[in-house]
Amino acid sequence: LLALSEHKYLANRFHFLIMQEGAARDEEKKARLDEIIAHPFFQQKEEGLKYFREKRFYYNTWAFYLRATGKSEKSYYYRKKVAEIARQHPRYLQEELATYFAALNNLATVEIETGRYDEFLETNARLRNIPEQLKSGLPEDIRLRIFTRSWTHELRMYVQRGMFEEGV
Repeated sequence: LLALSEHKYLANRFHFLIMQEGAARDEEKKARLDEIIAHPFFQQKEEGLKYFREKRFYYNTWAFYLRATGKSEKSYYYRKKVAEIARQHPRYLQEELATYFAALNNLATVEIETGRYDEFLETNARLRNIPEQLKSGLPEDIRLRIFTRSWTHELRMYVQRGMFEEGV
């Protein structure tokens, strides 16, 4: 339990730095990110991860790190892992809806950035399908976030591909 709270703390600290400062555009920012990612938890082989939340913290933090340091292609691997573990744990959808939404949203973003358009269309369909997967009602704020993000992603994909007519 102590290790899990330390992992959560490290992941949250990392996420806060990214949200506060954005991409590592100078050596000082990159050094702060490097300091967190150098922690033994993030240096272990992923096969050593046993628990769902432990995997989520590990994969999410690596994905944020790689994207913040300009390595979207490598970030894709970890974004995909976060979405996969979320799909493997159906109660995750019920219990941590906002986090599940974020996993799919972040995966969709990196799929567009890396030109994985067919995969993006599948991820975006999964994102839009969240309301049908829920047994209970969907909070209005999540419903709005799903709508705005999924359509924004789709328009962004059309623009990136030069398919302007499809975006109309």
